[in-house]
Amino acid sequence: MVGDDQVLQALQLVGPASIDRYLDEAIDLPGGGALNMAYHWRSAGHPVTLLSRVAKDHSSSFDRFVSTHGITVTDGWHAAGDPCSIDIRIADDRQPVMDGFVEGVLSGSRQVDVVACFTVLVEDRLHGGLCEGVVGIQSYVAQQAGQEVELALGRD
Repeated sequence: MVGDDQVLQALQLVGPASIDRYLDEAIDLPGGGALNMAYHWRSAGHPVTLLSRVAKDHSSSFDRFVSTHGITVTDGWHAAGDPCSIDIRIADDRQPVMDGFVEGVLSGSRQVDVVACFTVLVEDRLHGGLCEGVVGIQSYVAQQAGQEVELALGRD
C-alpha cells in the first residue's frame, strides 16, 4: 500500500492491445498483455500511459475500455490495418490456452514512429509485458539512444 504522503509513479507501458477471441464462448474482448497490465496498474491508482496500436476500424471497444478506466493512450493509438488478435480456449484445468496470434497493426512497426515514441520513454521507467517483441524493441530503442537495456524481473 502507498502512504498518504507518497506519490504514485506514473507508468508507461508498451505492448499489444489485442482482441481476445474466447472461441468456446464466442466472445471477443479487448485484451493483450499491455492493456491488461495498464488496467491493473490504473486500478491500483497509478497514472498510466499505454503505447500500443489498435486497428482504427475495430477500435470502439478499446476506446471505451481505456476511457472507462482512465488509461492514457498516445497519438499513434489508431492505425489503419487489420486488428491484432489471439484465439483463447480455457483448458480443463482452467488455464488459458492461447494460439493463432495475429499481429495485425502491430506487424512491421514503422521504426521511425516507434523510435520517436520510445525515445521519450527510455529516460523514464518503461514497463512492457515480457515477450520477445518488447525485449527486441527495448534493445533497439536503447541502442538508438546509446543506452543499455536493463530488465528487472520481480514484483516492482
